[in-house]
Amino acid sequence: MVWKQSNEYDAASKGIYDTENTRFREYHLGGNPKNGMLTVDLNKNGYQIRNVFVDDPLRRKGFASSIYSELNVESLRKTGKPLRSSEIGYGRKTGSTSLSPDGIKLWDKLVSNGVAVKFSDHYEYKSQ
Repeated sequence: MVWKQSNEYDAASKGIYDTENTRFREYHLGGNPKNGMLTVDLNKNGYQIRNVFVDDPLRRKGFASSIYSELNVESLRKTGKPLRSSEIGYGRKTGSTSLSPDGIKLWDKLVSNGVAVKFSDHYEYKSQ
């Protein structure tokens, strides 16, 4: 099962949505949002994971880490900056969403695998 870019709302958008403050892309696990959904902020200063949901039976099978790795490569290619997490702790700086306990576990695993770094307020992939 792979993540597929969503165009559920508007086929012309190719899964990219613009809001007043940001541009983001949405992915569905296996093409079905009931399996899992991920949104990523396409920030010119490096992509940022906005939120991730994976249905319970599909958790801890490597789906989130695989899309993070792919998005990091794309972020580096398009912005020159690595993929980063949402803020650790609720919106101290930005009022944005914060990492869930499962999100923290995933990023901590990426840190222990040597591919990411933890900062005081977020995680990010190492620049390669």
